[in-house]
Amino acid sequence: MKKIFSKTYIFIFAIFIASYNFSCKNNNDHQNHAETKTKKEIYTCPMHPTVVSENMGVCPVCNMDLVKKVEEVEISEDTKTSLENVIISPSKQVLANVSTIAATKMKLQKEILSFGKIEVATTTLKKITSRFSGRIENLYSHFEGEKINHGTPIADIFSLEMFALQKDFLIALNSFKETKNMETDLSNSQKIYEMLKEKLLFSGLTENQISNLENSKTPKEIITFYSPISGTITKKNVEVQSYVNSGTEIFEVANLSNVWLNLNIFANDISHIKIGQIVETTSEIYTEKFTGKIVFISPIIDENSNTLNARVEFKNPNEKLKIGMFLNCKIKVDLKETLVIPFSSVISTGGKNIVWVEKEKGIFTSKIVEVGEKVGEHIQILNGIEENETVVISGGYLLDSESQLQTGSSHKNH
Repeated sequence: MKKIFSKTYIFIFAIFIASYNFSCKNNNDHQNHAETKTKKEIYTCPMHPTVVSENMGVCPVCNMDLVKKVEEVEISEDTKTSLENVIISPSKQVLANVSTIAATKMKLQKEILSFGKIEVATTTLKKITSRFSGRIENLYSHFEGEKINHGTPIADIFSLEMFALQKDFLIALNSFKETKNMETDLSNSQKIYEMLKEKLLFSGLTENQISNLENSKTPKEIITFYSPISGTITKKNVEVQSYVNSGTEIFEVANLSNVWLNLNIFANDISHIKIGQIVETTSEIYTEKFTGKIVFISPIIDENSNTLNARVEFKNPNEKLKIGMFLNCKIKVDLKETLVIPFSSVISTGGKNIVWVEKEKGIFTSKIVEVGEKVGEHIQILNGIEENETVVISGGYLLDSESQLQTGSSHKNH
């Protein structure tokens, strides 16, 4: 009886040992399987990745259905150990509007926008001054903006100085004629006559006025002064009954067929500005465009506005561009060929510029880049990524949030 009990006990013990080994084997197999597959246990919002739940439901922020945080994705062991990579399923990419494009090289054309005011080109400015002393009895032009032509009358001036000079001239003229009739030496009388005639011309009298004086032999106290130049009056400095001396400025006159525009260029655009560049302008007054050329760049920056003054010269034959008119200006600058991506691809944070790049299908990594000029919807990439790399256009902030959820780090910690 004891023998039978002993054999039974040994048999039961053997069955227990076998059952235990089988259970351990199953547990090990299950554990190994779990290491290669990730359970779908966490739910999150595609628009607000910081919202995490262990149960299905809706996002408390946007009321959007929660989706699985991690799905089973077959990836390489190298990718599993990289903390810089973020894995996004195709369904989540669609929900988060993640889109990509290849980085390419191209030439961009930068447009520098500014405004300026039309001013008189000082190179065309001339002054009409009195050549003798006297009192203005009459003005033939009364307003700034009036046009005057060469040889047209400007003012009638009462002048005892010119009256005396005319008398001296007539005396010299009579002496010259008498000497000529007497057939004696003409040299002295002729020299005096010619000298006084030159003095009358220098004082502003015309050849016609001197000829009339020779014929009438009557000096005048009121002399009509004629314009020696043509142009538009930009400044009027005298009135009727004003006293003038030799050198007194009567009018300032400019030729408005050429005008200047003073353009304010912001400091960060100075490197793109050079003499000879074409400037396109538009005005609210006219539908047509005007083009000018930069003729001068100031070496001094305005400390208050942080701008630099550039002078643009315009041909203005029809004088459509009026003095004081404000114009919107555009300068087109061709930039050298560089790597270019959409501006929306760049995430700026902490003084760094980050671009997300798709390494493999559904696997993304962030890279720090050096950016250049931004033109429209594009931006130059000077360093950080290579040509034809696939960069993320939209959804970069989702990838950053997902990076924090999956790895506990983000581009802020790079």
